[in-house]
Amino acid sequence: MQCPQCGKQWPDTYRVCPECVLPLLGTDTETVVKEQTPMEPAPWGARINERWGAKDYPSWANNHQQEKWCETGLLLWDNTTHQVTRLTASQAFSVLEHLRTHEEWKEEGANLGEPATRISLDDPEHKGEPVLINQISLTAAQVQELFKLLQRDEMVLQKMKAEKEQEISKQLYQAYRHLLGNEVWSALGQLYQTEPERALELGKEIMAKALGK
Repeated sequence: MQCPQCGKQWPDTYRVCPECVLPLLGTDTETVVKEQTPMEPAPWGARINERWGAKDYPSWANNHQQEKWCETGLLLWDNTTHQVTRLTASQAFSVLEHLRTHEEWKEEGANLGEPATRISLDDPEHKGEPVLINQISLTAAQVQELFKLLQRDEMVLQKMKAEKEQEISKQLYQAYRHLLGNEVWSALGQLYQTEPERALELGKEIMAKALGK
């Protein structure tokens, strides 16, 4: 099914575009329009944002959700609960691997959300516990649709994941060089050519001292 406004293709089970909230064009446009009167948005949606800057967020999205909608990665939204969840390419790839290696979702569906750590302000020594925020509950059928999407765009996710990892490595390189100074960094680089393990060990010791650990 194709949206007459954005031109995107959606599964045959969709009757309206999740993004534009317009009737989708099938083999019989008049029939589709009649069935969608009054028009109701699809209950949920998912897509991969390969580029930053999307502005086609739903009317109910608040400022924080609008900002999230612009970011790259896997975007999920629920038109019923007015929830938006965004996962990085790396996190989305982890979801894909989980769906491939587990089968409980085929019966139970799944809850997807953004990984975070809950800490206790009353207990400074508490290490925190992993939680999911901005959760969206999907039925087994909806998870199946998401699985198809992730499989279809797997190469895109891999490319985005690699680019992000390269960006992080570059930022760490610049931070380490700034903390250690050019002379120390150059000396470690020369040592790495002949004794890589010793260079890495020495670099860790110098970084620990520089950070006061």
